[in-house]
Amino acid sequence: MLGHTVDQLTTKGYTYVVLPPIMAYFGMAKGMAINFFLSFLICLAFMKFYDWAKVDWLGLETAKEVREEGEKGNKLSRLLSWALRKGDWVVLLILSIYKDAFFCTVWMRKGAHQYNGMSSRDWGVFMTTLALSTVWESLWVTVLLVAGKAIWSVL
Repeated sequence: MLGHTVDQLTTKGYTYVVLPPIMAYFGMAKGMAINFFLSFLICLAFMKFYDWAKVDWLGLETAKEVREEGEKGNKLSRLLSWALRKGDWVVLLILSIYKDAFFCTVWMRKGAHQYNGMSSRDWGVFMTTLALSTVWESLWVTVLLVAGKAIWSVL
């Protein structure tokens, strides 16, 4: 529970407190570049800490264990395992929108409970997710800012 709380406070705090002033001050292109850089540092720091601590504080390693070893269990665990193994790139897209590069990379890493850093594949996932989430986040924050300015000018 503590892990999810810290994750939510960090991601929501960044998205709703830090990012809007950056996007408002620097504009779309520069703001997106700054967002990419800051998100890279934050997600990489979380990844390093996660691997260093070797604690499954988000429950992702347990879910990956079900995904990878579930075919040995009963019908329900086999079905759940099958569903979790399908569509990695769809999952990458969804997690890029709803979470961040750290969360997505941990989910997509091979093996459960290994905490052994990132392979070249993991770096590809990390950078792809970082790019997708940065573009998505920057776009919708900018849309909210533009809408907020328009509403404010009417009032």
